[in-house]
Amino acid sequence: MKNIISLIKMANVMKIKRHLNSTHFTIPKFIFAALFAMIILTGCNEEDKITSLWNGDYTASPAPVITSLAPANQGLAGVTAITIIGENFSEIKENNLVFFNGYKASVLEASPTRIIIRAPQIVSDSLIIKIAVHGSLYFSEGHSYKLKPSVEEYYSFDTQLGEIPWGVTLDALGNLYVSLEGKNISKIKTDKSMSVWAPKGIETKWNSLQFGPNSTIYGAKLLRGIWKITENTAPTNAPWVTSPSGSSISDMDFDNALNLWAVGTNSNLTNNSIVVMKPDGTLKPYSFPNKLTTVRYYNSYLYFSGLIDGKESVWRAIVVNDSLGTPELYFNYSDNVHPSSTINALTFAEDGDLYIATNKTEDPVTIVHLDGSFEPLYPGNFEPNTNIVTMCWGNDEILFMTRAEYSVGGVIKLKQTILAVNMEKRGAIYHGRN
Repeated sequence: MKNIISLIKMANVMKIKRHLNSTHFTIPKFIFAALFAMIILTGCNEEDKITSLWNGDYTASPAPVITSLAPANQGLAGVTAITIIGENFSEIKENNLVFFNGYKASVLEASPTRIIIRAPQIVSDSLIIKIAVHGSLYFSEGHSYKLKPSVEEYYSFDTQLGEIPWGVTLDALGNLYVSLEGKNISKIKTDKSMSVWAPKGIETKWNSLQFGPNSTIYGAKLLRGIWKITENTAPTNAPWVTSPSGSSISDMDFDNALNLWAVGTNSNLTNNSIVVMKPDGTLKPYSFPNKLTTVRYYNSYLYFSGLIDGKESVWRAIVVNDSLGTPELYFNYSDNVHPSSTINALTFAEDGDLYIATNKTEDPVTIVHLDGSFEPLYPGNFEPNTNIVTMCWGNDEILFMTRAEYSVGGVIKLKQTILAVNMEKRGAIYHGRN
């Protein structure tokens, strides 16, 4: 029946149109359209009428409200978990949309009064946080926030001038000292100005530096011994202390009695890969038949790492005066994290967390907690192929890392530089400088 009515209506419309055309009378198209609609509508019964898309019984949810944030004012881009307290959120986390100037954050947890998000990877001093919730017609009011970088270049070394950094150390005032390959040891003040601290000797570079008593820097360069370096003076050819025959020192650290513990390799691996050098320059070697790369003293223990029994791992031994206890395995990196990466550096946070820096192509730093659990540091925040060769914690919450150059086919993809990593906590004490 409806189809018949429609055909009749259409026929009537066509008659009207032919009549108008036969009398050479023209009608604007919009009037014709209106007439057509009127004919159709007047011929319809109630069930043919078009109903509204608006459901009069629908009630929108109230707008979300932000009452507080924790941390309150700032966090680290791509790192900080931010807790948002408020009202009218959804307990289904996917139904809460949290934006930082239009950048969407990942929602980790949600309830009607609390949302936990991961800060997006955007650095800015002037971000506005707003929340939209499915079912509500309005955004929340905006809250201002700041996101700082978690990892950034500390100093813009000029590769055109051949400024290639290696070993780093800091003094008690937070000034950083860096070995520039083929050049000198330079001092970078806290205001980011750089100047020569000690001119070059016969060394190519210092792989490891430690700031020590009387404003002296101690250096190792993968040779037999440790050198003492003073301001404005080129390092001597002869070392301060000569290590045992066949040894090659790669790293060192002071204990709380200012004994300097050094590790490295030895052509005769049955002895002398660990050496303690006392303040008076006397030396005492310890047998540990493996090649070692890095060392750190923490809380009465000496921690050292290398390729030990075919595994990259961290071992430790208790220190009593200038004596070393029986070494014990602390963390097997090869089996737990990555089978083919090499450990390059160790350091500790004030709370006892151990940080292991490696040449792993993604997430190169691993945190080992006191309970033995472990996790990557700031996953995804280091550029791929970042190879951390040295680490040194500052006097605040910044951990300095030397990143090695990465190139493909002779083209530099990542330049060699020093990264400043905001750890949001302090490092363990460095006894030589503090």
